[in-house]
Amino acid sequence: MKKVIPVLLLSLVTSLVKCQENESEYFLGGKPSYASNNDIGDLFQQLSERNPSLAKVYDIGKSAEKRKLFAIQISEDVQKIRTILKPMIKITANIHGDEAVGRQMCIYLAQYLLENYSRIPRIKKILNETDIHILPSINPDGFAKSKEGKCDSLPGYVGRINANGVDLNRDFPDRLEDEKTVLLKSRSRQPETAAMIHWIKSEPFVLSANFHGGAVVASYPYDNSIYHRECCVESKSPDDRFFKLMAHTYSENHPVMRNGKDCNETFTNGVTNGAFWYELNGGMQDFNYAFSNCFELTIELSCCKFPLANTLPDEWRKNKKSLLELIELAQIGVKGLVRDTNGYPIVDAQIIVENIEDKTIRTTTRGEYWRLLDKGTYTIYASAFGYHSSKPQVVEITDNRAPVIINFNLKPEDSNDGKANYQHLVVERDSVGTNGTIDFLIKPKFVHHSTLEIEEFAKRIARDFPSITRLYSAGKSVNGNDLWVLEITKNPGKHTFGVPEFKYVANMHGNEVVGREMLVLLTKLIVENYMLNDRITKLVNTTRMHFMYSLNPDGYDISTEGDRTGGVGRPNIHNIDLNRNFPDQYGTNKYNLIHEPEVLALMNWTLSIPFVLSANLHGGALVANYPFDDSTNDFDPNYIGPKTKYNPTEDNDIFSYLAKTFADEHREMHKGVVCDLFPKEKFENGITNGAKWYSVTGGMQDWNYWKAGVFELTLELSCDKFPMAKNLPDYWDQNKYALIKFIEQVHHSIFGYISSSIGHPIVGAIVLLDGKKHGSYSFENGEYWKLVLPGKHNLTVIADGFEAFNQEIVVPPFEQSAVPMRMDITMMRDDPQHWSSAHDFRVLDNVVNTKYHSTGDLNKRMSELENRYPDIAEFEFGGNEIDIEYHKIKMTRNLGAPEETKFHILIMSSFFGGSNAIGKEMTLNLARYIAQGYPQKEPPILKLLDNAVFHFLPIINNFDEDIVNQYLSNTSFCDPKKSEDLADKILSPEFDRKKDLFMQFMKKEQFDLVLSFSSGGNDMQ
Repeated sequence: MKKVIPVLLLSLVTSLVKCQENESEYFLGGKPSYASNNDIGDLFQQLSERNPSLAKVYDIGKSAEKRKLFAIQISEDVQKIRTILKPMIKITANIHGDEAVGRQMCIYLAQYLLENYSRIPRIKKILNETDIHILPSINPDGFAKSKEGKCDSLPGYVGRINANGVDLNRDFPDRLEDEKTVLLKSRSRQPETAAMIHWIKSEPFVLSANFHGGAVVASYPYDNSIYHRECCVESKSPDDRFFKLMAHTYSENHPVMRNGKDCNETFTNGVTNGAFWYELNGGMQDFNYAFSNCFELTIELSCCKFPLANTLPDEWRKNKKSLLELIELAQIGVKGLVRDTNGYPIVDAQIIVENIEDKTIRTTTRGEYWRLLDKGTYTIYASAFGYHSSKPQVVEITDNRAPVIINFNLKPEDSNDGKANYQHLVVERDSVGTNGTIDFLIKPKFVHHSTLEIEEFAKRIARDFPSITRLYSAGKSVNGNDLWVLEITKNPGKHTFGVPEFKYVANMHGNEVVGREMLVLLTKLIVENYMLNDRITKLVNTTRMHFMYSLNPDGYDISTEGDRTGGVGRPNIHNIDLNRNFPDQYGTNKYNLIHEPEVLALMNWTLSIPFVLSANLHGGALVANYPFDDSTNDFDPNYIGPKTKYNPTEDNDIFSYLAKTFADEHREMHKGVVCDLFPKEKFENGITNGAKWYSVTGGMQDWNYWKAGVFELTLELSCDKFPMAKNLPDYWDQNKYALIKFIEQVHHSIFGYISSSIGHPIVGAIVLLDGKKHGSYSFENGEYWKLVLPGKHNLTVIADGFEAFNQEIVVPPFEQSAVPMRMDITMMRDDPQHWSSAHDFRVLDNVVNTKYHSTGDLNKRMSELENRYPDIAEFEFGGNEIDIEYHKIKMTRNLGAPEETKFHILIMSSFFGGSNAIGKEMTLNLARYIAQGYPQKEPPILKLLDNAVFHFLPIINNFDEDIVNQYLSNTSFCDPKKSEDLADKILSPEFDRKKDLFMQFMKKEQFDLVLSFSSGGNDMQ
């Protein structure tokens, strides 16, 4: 026995050594150092290139000094859309720039996870089941000013704050602030904070950790209390139990933190409630919990804020186990899907846990939810606006790191059976009253802005209003000027389902400048009036607007104020007219053979976002111009007719409406004002078809329509191209409400999801109205948008591999402000089994593995129908002389009852032998269909069987197995002259027993209707 123990110990030690050797911590080799912000970007890029299926680098925005906030996403199949119900977690650090340990722990964590994915089963399981996002530095500007070895922020808080002198962990919306205070603060929110807010709100994070320094403790919400004392008042959140679980999980696995006695501060078991430690308003951890679904801890890692780098490997060893344990907590609790009774996801549904009602979790755009809960028994239910709440369900949570899955299906409040009736849909729209007056809060300066001033203006707006704006470049001009676009919407940064995309593009011709300045003023008007004016607030909350102030900044730079009709600055710097440089549906010429950088950028931008409506702002006339701008004549060298020709699109009714809407709202345009420099140009009602006015080949508005599927107008806003700045107030007064009204027209639409019958989104489906060839296309997640006018419309949807969808819809008259009409569309796979399920009671024998039946087979099938449906079916075979010759099945309700009051209908195969093969199969199929409809209680079938007697007569001529085989192997058998036809016998005066029996049968039954199936032609007789 004494010899065995050492052997066992040796074996155990060997196993442990092998296990330890399998783990890789290569990143701890060499001399430890802190990574700069550029180092982080480069390292993450290298990690993603080495592990393309596991890692993806991105940034969430920029700091005040334009440093990128780098993040890395680590998960299995990271390049694909996140697996539904896979929880997202985030690890962040360095919100105080001089608290640097957490920054490096984030980097080590990314390296550790990727290096050990294939080495350690636990790591592989974590990455397969969790979507991890790591952001090492929220405040890279502060870090750049900090000094290694400095353990305190004082004096001066150097490095703690950002480049604008703001403590970012005091800059978030606070749960105790009123709405007005939050709004005022949002106008001066720091770029780092704004980026974090957008990231937190736009992604369904479940669990989070934020690393700090200056203590060793795990702190959990809330960070402040209603008492506003400096310390020592515990402020519990509704999820206090789970937050304590998170904090204790981290602390208990940390060899120093769990003692709670480091840094001359005492924390019982190494954890604390934030407010109990000290009061903090506007903190990030409270924002996560109060304003999103994410549960976040603040974890203080070291007594010294910026310790020497040689301590970093030891800090990693202290925190590694705690980190992995914390990440695994994302799998505790309940998760699932909330869908309607048709299987579609319900967005923003609430998940409510009894006794924790003060904190509800809301579902994602895919209907997902995660509800973190400590072990115990809970009662949980789902609720959503417009739906009946689900029945409460009792669930028991055990600490086994495996979530309980509970899915909810909610029934619409206006539905008795939960089934939507889409066959004839009428949707009511909301009305919002009159326009009212909208004005600036701060009076603007009416000036012409240079290219640099436009950029500075847009950046200032994006900085001051980060919660509703985002600035980005769509590309560059020939001279390298950015083509700046300002996005204005409630949740900037990405497309949101149910929020249509709109764009204004100005200054395409560099010397046509009124549109450029109108967009500057419109931007200012919108951001200043958000949350103050109902109309503007609704516009921002329900629309994603993109304003490109100048498509031709190079041309603008050489233009001159006061130019009324000139051409200097009109083209780009290559002397190319950009509005002749787009691909044209009718052909290619010297003007659009090679596309300019500005045009390529515009096309790529347009195709990257699912725009619905657009306008291109020009100058030199006063008119709303709609497609088409040219015609086939422009590319016909032999054409000698008139140069202008009216050439409307299929959607001319919509385009005319849009043009008239803008012109009518414009103070002058609807009057058909004649510009003094062009006295012969008069436009009735201020609108025109482009080709009728003058031909423009390679124009942008036509390309938007025929290629990108975007409805675009060209709006000529001024008689002068570059008017004097003193005239800008009058132009603004003319255009202000017209510009707003035109944006609102994007909501005169139908929209929804297009998905398969099992709920998968269909991308690229074509949505058509009223037989028109021009369609809109479904995009990501199967969403589609289609502009539509009031009235009845026939809607058609076509997608590869699916049966076409057709439906009549009714669009009510427009109210003052439009509300888009939602209509989700389910498409059936275009294959026999799906078709049979939808249209044929799943009688698969009718469409799958079909064959031509011999007489024996046919008799067997009819006998089976009698056996399966004895209440309605009777197989007549051999009962009398007629039955011996003609085998048939009779169907009706109440067999044996008097039938004098019922219609008698004969369904039979062809009188011609050559057609009998098809005819008898169609007769059998129809019999099976009607029989199967009876137990399904299909109303039309029951009505037919109550009021009619059906006789199905599949066999008229002899057509047994040998003849079937002859038919299939010899195409000449299709010639009816080579078979004995009952039709010929009926017409012949000669006696024939088969004919005579058939005529007796017809006379006896006195049929009201006879349906005969034939083949060999496509005429119905």
